[in-house]
Amino acid sequence: MDKYQRNKINTGLVLNEFSTLEAYDKALRFYLQDEFFVQLKEYLDNNDFEMAKDALKGLYILAGDFKLFPLYESLLEIYQDLLEEEYRYLDERYEAMKSIHTALSEDFL
Repeated sequence: MDKYQRNKINTGLVLNEFSTLEAYDKALRFYLQDEFFVQLKEYLDNNDFEMAKDALKGLYILAGDFKLFPLYESLLEIYQDLLEEEYRYLDERYEAMKSIHTALSEDFL
């Protein structure tokens, strides 16, 4: 199983948007190092939910653009919880998202 299959990335969809997988990988490496992945935890820990929503919005939009659907859904769950002011699952949702991000980072960074 290659890194795309392992991370549930549909290369057919990717190649509709990117000229080559190498171009995709390069852009994805930049995205995975986005400082908002680190800052998001700080925002949540400090109850700075407005900044967390701003960070999440950018991250989930780009996750969708990169066809990273498990990451997209995970980020969107956190965002939705913040919109609905449902805070009790934030820690576990963050950890689930971080696990997906870590797996992607291990394969693409």
